[in-house]
Amino acid sequence: MKAKKPTPVPSSGSVRSDEVLTLTEFKKRFGLEYKSVATAQRAGLRLVQLGRQKYVLGSDVLECFRKLATMEDNDT
Repeated sequence: MKAKKPTPVPSSGSVRSDEVLTLTEFKKRFGLEYKSVATAQRAGLRLVQLGRQKYVLGSDVLECFRKLATMEDNDT
């Protein structure tokens, strides 16, 4: 039987619009895995790549969550 990977535990779900997070830190803060990040990207989350590292702007994270909340409101 294959062992399951444990779900990441969020360290702190807060984000400020004036900060830049590495993709790893973003995923850690929100307890996200690859599929969730892909969903966020489809909803408009922008990733910025510098060299091999990917970053997320705090303002983009907040905007993405606003869009997701609006989409959820429209579905109900």
